[in-house]
Amino acid sequence: MIPRTYNGGNPEDRAYVDDFWAWLRHQPKDAWLLWARCANWDNADTIFEQMIEDPDCDLALVAWVF
Repeated sequence: MIPRTYNGGNPEDRAYVDDFWAWLRHQPKDAWLLWARCANWDNADTIFEQMIEDPDCDLALVAWVF
């Protein structure tokens, strides 16, 4: 289950990107690549940055993003 976090503690303003990254960072690296290939680039830029900054990021993901 993906934990729920909120911006400023407001339950009407969920921090979806933070919630999703909290779950995705613990998934296998091939799941990262699968997600990246289907992600909406308008909303996923911060997750892409966090993926690439991870020292265990797979070279295939880095090459695909760039």
